[in-house]
Amino acid sequence: MQMSALLPSQPFASFTEQHSDVQYLNTWMKNPRVAAFWGEAGPLSQTQTFLSNSLSSKHSFPVFGCFDGKPFAYFEVYWVKEDLLGRLLGGNVGNWTRGIHALVGDEDYRGPHRIKVWLSALVHWCWLADSRTDQIMCEPRLDNEK
Repeated sequence: MQMSALLPSQPFASFTEQHSDVQYLNTWMKNPRVAAFWGEAGPLSQTQTFLSNSLSSKHSFPVFGCFDGKPFAYFEVYWVKEDLLGRLLGGNVGNWTRGIHALVGDEDYRGPHRIKVWLSALVHWCWLADSRTDQIMCEPRLDNEK
């Protein structure tokens, strides 16, 4: 196998120009559309705290979605029974029901032409990541007209 087959198609110089996960998330959180739903628009330190809390959560974990190596979204994959959604459902949820929170930060990756690909891939991953998973939920907010 050639070494070049293991490397991304972009030149190494471009990697030093890329943002960190926190910088991407901070930029996305400041988008008015995102801020209306997530309420996390603020300085980089606020985003660092948000992401740190997500990483230390016992019932969910953060995931950054990429298309061809370009970050476009932030997701949280969680166990529904341990989340606010589980309490809202009044306990009528299985022990192995997964949930997904989604934030598409890059405008180029919003819309029906992309959601079929990334959502089906993320749901498929949930099934594969833990064979106990018996259901997957995604709950848009009531005021989300999309």
